[in-house]
Amino acid sequence: MYQILARKYRPKTFNEVIGQDVIVKTLKNAVNSGRIAHAYIFSGTKGVGKTSLARILAKSINCKNGPTVDPCGTCSACAEIQNGSSVDVIEIDGASNTGVNDIRELKENILYSPQSLKYKIYIIDEVHMLSNSAFNALLKTLEEPPSHVKFIFATTEIHKVPETILSRCQRFTFKRIPPSTIYTKLKDVSKEENIIISEENLMTIASISDGSLRDALSTLDTVISYYGKEINDDVSSILGITPKEALKNAASAIFRKDYENSIAIVNDIYISGADIRQFIRQLAYFIRNILVIKLNYQSLITDMLEGEAGSLAPLAGQKSPEELLDMIDILMESEVRYQRISSPQLMIELVIFKLLNVPSRSDMKKLIEKIDKIEINKIDKLNSVSPVKTVMPPSSNTALSENNYNNYKVNQVNPDINAGLLPAELELETDRSGNSPAGIVDAGSIEHIEQDSMPSSETETALKSGESFLNFINSFSNLPEDKAGNDSPETGQSGNNPADITDAGFREMISNVKDVFNGYIESIRKIR
Repeated sequence: MYQILARKYRPKTFNEVIGQDVIVKTLKNAVNSGRIAHAYIFSGTKGVGKTSLARILAKSINCKNGPTVDPCGTCSACAEIQNGSSVDVIEIDGASNTGVNDIRELKENILYSPQSLKYKIYIIDEVHMLSNSAFNALLKTLEEPPSHVKFIFATTEIHKVPETILSRCQRFTFKRIPPSTIYTKLKDVSKEENIIISEENLMTIASISDGSLRDALSTLDTVISYYGKEINDDVSSILGITPKEALKNAASAIFRKDYENSIAIVNDIYISGADIRQFIRQLAYFIRNILVIKLNYQSLITDMLEGEAGSLAPLAGQKSPEELLDMIDILMESEVRYQRISSPQLMIELVIFKLLNVPSRSDMKKLIEKIDKIEINKIDKLNSVSPVKTVMPPSSNTALSENNYNNYKVNQVNPDINAGLLPAELELETDRSGNSPAGIVDAGSIEHIEQDSMPSSETETALKSGESFLNFINSFSNLPEDKAGNDSPETGQSGNNPADITDAGFREMISNVKDVFNGYIESIRKIR
């Protein structure tokens, strides 16, 4: 009678278990040291070895040579456990025995000693399916079982098991088996079964098994049933998945923004009967692998052979990492929405359009750099415009020597140009247009001062400073024509005083400045 590969190649010893090295080592140490717990709970996804390890542990402690980590497999105890015919190793399906009455019957049976083995072992598969009443009925027995009883629970949904049960067990979490490990196991099985199959097909089977060795062996059985013992064609079509070549063509057309070919490829995939959701998931992983190649982490690709992964390099050079991440995000979002879509074909076409229109990050980066450059140039241009600085004429307590007067007259005061003669307190920075309120220097310009050109506090300061400066100017205009000597204001450090200044040009300049500042003060008052 034919025995399927999943059962034929089921692990029979600790050393045959693959992908669960940590758990295997822990259980081996427990057996060698005699520290075998009264209750274990094995959790993990389907087909990763939970029930198989439970049987191996049962053989290890019941073998005639045991407890041992290498059960002989030939004694009556090992043979009965392996065949599932032992009356002392009871395997219970938790999904079929969920009621409290089933647990009560179990509690009654555990009181009896094992008939032929050293220990009576209860293996309860899918234990999370038990009802709350059944769990409650099991609590006391699970905490203090008879010395001849061991419990081993297995579950794929550990979160559904009450904490009160978990706290009474040693817990082991089984991980998914890597595709590369499954690929190696499939290669060994194919050799053992004299099956001729390409490495690419073996990797395809391993990659779709989702970490389950049992699923991978079952899939291999399906392929053998269709092709026979010589498998040369791509097996993707009979497995309902998209061939890698089609994925590569689709990705290449999308990267080129080739609308026509992209839609044609996905329509062919849809017509072939492939699962659209599976195609979306495959394309997402395919682009993920391109991203990994782009980032030079090829060792992280476990679902493709080295040669297949290397062929993705040309595609990786066409897109930036940011664009690839955007594409993966679009595909993952569409997979979530798939169940709510009534037309898969329309949905996949919309997804392709989104992928085709993912903005080029390199173009966006260039545009942002160009905008930044314009802004920087603008700021530099504004900063290059020096603020209008006004020069305060010598204060009233400073003597105007002949040299000081000439320099002042030539460099600063010329009634024919806008000299910007304002008090130092009114020096304001230029605004962004390059103008400055302090730059208004003639009566005509002053008349155009707008009310919002300076805040009220600055207006008051300007008015007071302007009036103070005008008083200073008036002191010059009242000087006599000749030297006034002792009637003049206080002398400066040079010993001269303002009365020494009798030049007619200077008096004319004073008169012009007074006219300007009178207009200035009147304008400021209007603003206030």
